[in-house]
Amino acid sequence: MTLAYLIPLINSCPNLRVIGAVHGAAAKRGVASDPSLRASLAAAYGRRGSFPDAHHLLNEMPQPNPLPWNAAISALFRCGDCDAACKLFSLMPRPNAVTWSAVVAGLAQNGRGQCSLQAFREMIAQARSAPCASNTITSALSACGKLRNLALGRQVHAFAVKIGTLADDDAFIGAALVDMYGKCSCMGLAMKAFCFLRAKSVVAWSSLVANYVQNNDYFAALQAFREMILSNSEVPNAVTLTTLITACARIPSLLHGKELHSAVIRRRPSEPDVFVSTALVSMYCKCGSFVYACRVMESDGRVLGSNLTPMWNAMIAEHVANDRANDALSMIRLMGGALRNRVALSSVTMATVLPICGKSLSLLHGKELHCYAVKFGLGRETVVGNGILEMYCKCGKINLARHLFDRMPERAL
Repeated sequence: MTLAYLIPLINSCPNLRVIGAVHGAAAKRGVASDPSLRASLAAAYGRRGSFPDAHHLLNEMPQPNPLPWNAAISALFRCGDCDAACKLFSLMPRPNAVTWSAVVAGLAQNGRGQCSLQAFREMIAQARSAPCASNTITSALSACGKLRNLALGRQVHAFAVKIGTLADDDAFIGAALVDMYGKCSCMGLAMKAFCFLRAKSVVAWSSLVANYVQNNDYFAALQAFREMILSNSEVPNAVTLTTLITACARIPSLLHGKELHSAVIRRRPSEPDVFVSTALVSMYCKCGSFVYACRVMESDGRVLGSNLTPMWNAMIAEHVANDRANDALSMIRLMGGALRNRVALSSVTMATVLPICGKSLSLLHGKELHCYAVKFGLGRETVVGNGILEMYCKCGKINLARHLFDRMPERAL
């Protein structure tokens, strides 16, 4: 029984009894002293609330080693168990800079911005801790941005300058500053931080563009994209392109959308990106050009092969939004019929198209969609079941709705 087998087995243990059995098997085979195995065991004990076992396991090592502690704490944060990670962290005798960085980042990534910043303050107050790493500053700035707390963000910025971690020298901190100021709706400061960057990475460009879009300054986002292209320093990635195409759909501007589409064709690799292609389909539909949307589906669909469902869902959603019920239903029939090997009906598809049957009081089409839901195994999903219930009620078939309601495995509010 090797470590490569034991560690995945530990991560899948359902309860303390099984964890203990695996621990015993590892000790019997003489591999329980391995740091990576100890980290996995400690994380497993922590997830089940057995912190004395985790503490004992990590403390009984012949020589103090922070690596298993850090690995166990990071593993718990990756699983989203912040309470267990913080509890294990509180038991650690001498946390180092890596530990503090893992705690600050883990809390920020799991949506606990206030706790992340509190841990950041405690780390600074610890005189014995090692110098603050750049990724810790980045995590603290991310927490400030998520909280929309400009005052704290400026304090973290000032601290980074004070300790010599200059934002214009560190690409990650610079990009995090742009994102933090943008999320706090201070695009002037975000642009200033961006201009001071010596090396403007694609992450920094993407952050600037995305925050212009989030602050509803779509034309500034497009101008930033043009400057990115002219700089020839970075190639726009799929995230940047998808964000900008969405901005064109919100304006809506067919001219700017075509400009972006040409940039996508010139710079994309051999295979198109499904998210970019889906955004193009949605953008053309929102601009009223369903012909161009169909062309994107045909050209990109031939290359993407079986990964076409998101594009079809986007097209159906736009047909519904533009009161083109017959076109939407025709696409549903194609998805459920001849093209079933290339696309598949999903709960998103059904939730999008079911309201039009209730709106038009079309019981025949509603029953047809109900059959497709049963055929593709979607009838038990809550969102689909609720849509079918609402359709039957609006069509006046309360008895059918009641019969379906009684058979639903889960009943949401």
